Amino acid sequence: MSQRVRLDISYDGSRYFGWQRQPKETLTIQAEIEKALGKLFDKAISVHGSGRTDRGVHAEKQVAHFDMPNEPSTRDLAYTIQSQLPSDIVVKKAYLAPPEFHARHSAIRKKYIYRIWNHERPNPFHRNFTLWIRRPLDISYLNSASQALVGEMDFKSFQTAGTDITHTIREVFELKWTQISEHEIEMIIEGNGFLKQMVRNIVGTLLEMEYKGVSE
Repeated sequence: MSQRVRLDISYDGSRYFGWQRQPKETLTIQAEIEKALGKLFDKAISVHGSGRTDRGVHAEKQVAHFDMPNEPSTRDLAYTIQSQLPSDIVVKKAYLAPPEFHARHSAIRKKYIYRIWNHERPNPFHRNFTLWIRRPLDISYLNSASQALVGEMDFKSFQTAGTDITHTIREVFELKWTQISEHEIEMIIEGNGFLKQMVRNIVGTLLEMEYKGVSE
């Protein structure tokens, strides 16, 4: 009898085409984990993630699950899975979950963090993890404008064109901008779910509003 296993995963998504497995042999997080599990259990294993991520997106803690075909052993499952994965994908935890647990359907809140390197010169060490913006940003303006997007509403205008879903109502619990270091700004958005590229589009819209607001 199979056992459901929850995984807490972190990864550097710089070289990946997002989370979801693609029809062609494209490098994705899901495909790499399924490949690792296939080697361990000598059969095809499907992994279900808490949500899709876009190309180049990183994760500090993304939840996933799979059904383990063998009885659990005393070995460190997270370490065993890790031995089959590339170094830019890390299984932080692996533990048994109840059969009704589902990484996506059981999720209550999701959080995205968007970081900006705000300096006249780019930083080569931040190039894969931050957006470089040369002009100084007005965080007060950004926080004020962001409040219009907090709450439950239709975010259809912020999704990528051609998305194959019809339900576009989402609730944003929090959206705030913070100066976390002398030249680095962080935007945190937390909600019950996000549409495809919704976070990127919100960031782009708010930054454009801030630019026009300040310049005018």
